[in-house]
Amino acid sequence: MKILYLLLALLAVSCASETPVAPAPASASPRAESPPAVCDFLVSAINRGDWAALKPWAQPGTSAIGLISTWQAAAKGGHPVNVGKFLNVQTVGGTSKKPYKLFSYSLENKDGTVNPHWLQFKVRESDGAAEVVDFWNFGW
Repeated sequence: MKILYLLLALLAVSCASETPVAPAPASASPRAESPPAVCDFLVSAINRGDWAALKPWAQPGTSAIGLISTWQAAAKGGHPVNVGKFLNVQTVGGTSKKPYKLFSYSLENKDGTVNPHWLQFKVRESDGAAEVVDFWNFGW
């Protein structure tokens, strides 16, 4: 029995002598990527309800075409949307050589009702230029 108490005492002393690991400094975290200027332009057009400025960005066969019509109808019905804060960016692989980036923003309704969606811009960057390939509502 004395041996058991001795082992427990040694274990307690060895655990107590360990120094806690300090958290990494905040400056060591990777810097968040900001959206390209083209995303800022589109967000501004959406918030102004400038549908004519958005239509050239909606390529045939993309989700953006229907989305612009939906937002336009919502605005006419008294429920316009507003793009809120920038949430995050994700790099996603594609079938092309260069991956796409998805820039996500919160969506809000200007009338105060809840909007469960995000707005996502699918952007391809090449040679320092950003091209918006599509945009859509993301969510349930």
